[in-house]
Amino acid sequence: MSNPSTDHDSIAALPVIEMAMSFYQSRVLMSALELDVFGALADGPLARPALEERVGLHSRVSEDFLDALVALGLLARGESGYANSELADRFLVKGRDTYVGGFAEMGGASLYPLWMKLTDLLRTGEPQIPPGGNFFQGLYQRPEAARKFMDAMDTFNDEIAAKLSAAADWSGFERLVDVGGARGDLSVRLVERHPGLSAVCFDLPQIEPLFKERVADSGVEDRVTLHGGDFVTDELPPADVYVFGHILHGRDLDQRQGLVNRAYAGLRPGGCLFVFDRMIDDARNERHLSLLGSLGMALVSKIGSEYTPGTCRSWLDAAGFETVSVEPLGATDTLVVARKPA
Repeated sequence: MSNPSTDHDSIAALPVIEMAMSFYQSRVLMSALELDVFGALADGPLARPALEERVGLHSRVSEDFLDALVALGLLARGESGYANSELADRFLVKGRDTYVGGFAEMGGASLYPLWMKLTDLLRTGEPQIPPGGNFFQGLYQRPEAARKFMDAMDTFNDEIAAKLSAAADWSGFERLVDVGGARGDLSVRLVERHPGLSAVCFDLPQIEPLFKERVADSGVEDRVTLHGGDFVTDELPPADVYVFGHILHGRDLDQRQGLVNRAYAGLRPGGCLFVFDRMIDDARNERHLSLLGSLGMALVSKIGSEYTPGTCRSWLDAAGFETVSVEPLGATDTLVVARKPA
């Protein structure tokens, strides 16, 4: 006869068990993307044998694997076989504008092995990349890994461009500088929205092949240029708008304040600075993905960490900016909009 107290304890412990085993579902999703399961089902359902043949699944394990995807809400199973769920059809079919699988691909290619070394980080405080290594320099030397990283980073850029466009009056803005703008995807999307705008993407010179690949067929290649350099040490080109997207979290406190100060100096009066990162809530007890992301930064950098909106505002205030707004951006980010007084 079971002990009611023990049964209750087992049920109550389920969140802990699920948390401990959450890497199971992460790895299943990564494998499904590697096998292109969702792409194979993009045109309609397939019976299990046909799906096995299409993506290269072994019959011994295919049923458990596919049914696990059903249980996770990524596939549906019916009389015609397996089909993409609404969630997978919208976000996990490669080639579609709404594809977010780049996050999982980036995790599998670059981050998954690093997180196996989290305990070493916690014991030593040292990043878990090769001594003297630079995560981004090393990433750009591996074109396919870099492309997956960019795919992940660019996933929500259309939504971000819409949000930035709505957060300020762009009618008088002529020049945008996207600092750390990678292959220029956000610059392209903002220039497409604002016909009088030109953009400079300021990032490491190694990004040039990926930049050219993205901008070449955009239709606005004459209005988006790459400025190769190190934005931490090099002068920022003058601008009406600066975008600091996912760059301050990779810098130390002095560099963050320095970048904000240099943005203030480089902006024309009335210009705007947009800062967005996976910011931690000011109370530091709610946004668990941001706190975990801060640990992720520590795995690849001696100085990187996430920060709170309140801390960001303190840097802006010290530089002389007027803080216009603090608001959510996408699923995980926070946007801070600041204005240089006219």
